Amino acid sequence: MSEPMRINSELLTSFYEQNPNFDILNFDFYDQEAISKLNLLEGDHLNRGEPISEAKTN
Repeated sequence: MSEPMRINSELLTSFYEQNPNFDILNFDFYDQEAISKLNLLEGDHLNRGEPISEAKTN
């Protein structure tokens, strides 16, 4: 099994620690069941729905 594709950012360190098998290339962001299985820490940018400044395109 190959290593999951990850975004190299310190902002995502705690997310990857809680979700070591998360693969950005293969994750279905529209699958509510898959999303509900992610371990999100209270205070994570992803948990609050806030954009991560490094990921902004505009």
